[in-house]
Amino acid sequence: MKKITIFSLLVLAVMGCRKTTSVLPSIPPQQLILGNWALKKFEIKQFKGATLIKDSLINPVGNILLNFMNNDSVTITNNLGTSTISSYGLIDNQVLLIGNAQFHINTLNTNQLSYLFSTTLSHDTITENIHFYAKN
Repeated sequence: MKKITIFSLLVLAVMGCRKTTSVLPSIPPQQLILGNWALKKFEIKQFKGATLIKDSLINPVGNILLNFMNNDSVTITNNLGTSTISSYGLIDNQVLLIGNAQFHINTLNTNQLSYLFSTTLSHDTITENIHFYAKN
């Protein structure tokens, strides 16, 4: 009887000490994208067929900024300080639309945004551009 009582107390103690974890709700991409983003670098890859023929990592000159707002507009400021305003949207949380241009989102979190867009130069040559932004 004594062993059963001790065993029961041990089971209760272990169950009482069980660690509880709470899962924080994830922030929807529509909220993550809001705010000011500064271009930190961009990568250009050029392919001829399936062969990589050029790979460059470039640091931008000057400040290139994106400011996404709640009203589905984005202010784009180039390195000369000239700004333009366009509309933006998200498709399936994977594609960023700015005006009529589509960009595939690689990363979107509280402090980093990166996206890819491709350009066909000829029937067998493609350029991929990846832009990396940090939240201001």
